[in-house]
Amino acid sequence: MERLIEYLSLIAIASTCIPYWRARTAVQRTTLISAWRWGGVGLTVWMVAAAGQILAAETHRGIVQLVWYAAALLMLCPAIAVLGAQRPVTRVWSWFIVLPFLLVFGWPAAATGSQTLANGEFLLQTPMVVGYAFVVVMGLGNYLGTRFTIAAALTAGALLLVVAPTASAEFSWLPETDLCRLLATLILIAAIWWATYVARPTYAVRVPLDRVWIEFRDQFGIVWSKRVLDRLNLMAQGDQLSLRMSLIGVTSVDNSDAPPTTSELAAMERSLRWLLRRFVDEAWIDRQLRLGNDSSA
Repeated sequence: MERLIEYLSLIAIASTCIPYWRARTAVQRTTLISAWRWGGVGLTVWMVAAAGQILAAETHRGIVQLVWYAAALLMLCPAIAVLGAQRPVTRVWSWFIVLPFLLVFGWPAAATGSQTLANGEFLLQTPMVVGYAFVVVMGLGNYLGTRFTIAAALTAGALLLVVAPTASAEFSWLPETDLCRLLATLILIAAIWWATYVARPTYAVRVPLDRVWIEFRDQFGIVWSKRVLDRLNLMAQGDQLSLRMSLIGVTSVDNSDAPPTTSELAAMERSLRWLLRRFVDEAWIDRQLRLGNDSSA
């Protein structure tokens, strides 16, 4: 029965390539394209690891162990890439942040590679596991409070299920390593399909500018949203506008329900466009405004 589930999980993880490829259209005109590319590499290596888990001979178990670890590292790279998704930093972020992350956390695998290939077991020092968990929380925690909260939490759980069993300290509460990886694959599948489902906006907005903001918040996460939000509200205050931006959209200073004036919305839109130029193209903003106009309540 477990073998059947493994084969089904392999088919299911392969099926996630379809929605993942389609997600490229959502990030095409943004600085998130780098994160998307890292995710594509990570997903591919994950599928190789899942296939190796089923098909590889026992003598190749060491190789499978290392591929699983590589998959866990690469699948975390998109979340790290998002934290540097600002022009012009995004051009060098992969070289100076993401690749060093891979080198630092990949070094134990390189250093003990021959031993792992010989005995079929890969062990990671517990401090490295703790450090990896910290990066998981830091990277995927960026999406807590967005509509991708559940997908981020599931992905975090999947990554930790792959890496935790490799710790030199024994966690007695964990299932056996092979079962952990099977569960991790099933959880990652759920995360990708859930993210695909919630990525389709079904909400109504009060003004089209809300759509621009909510899409930026959910795609780039809370870290960038908070920084842009603070600067946008400072600019609105300097322009003596009665409008402010909150995490859920445009609001008034006095919290009144009166609709904002066209002139004030235009002023806030100009400021938001100026701030978002480091993250997205003008065409992306124009598209969100059109969609927001169609869904405005």
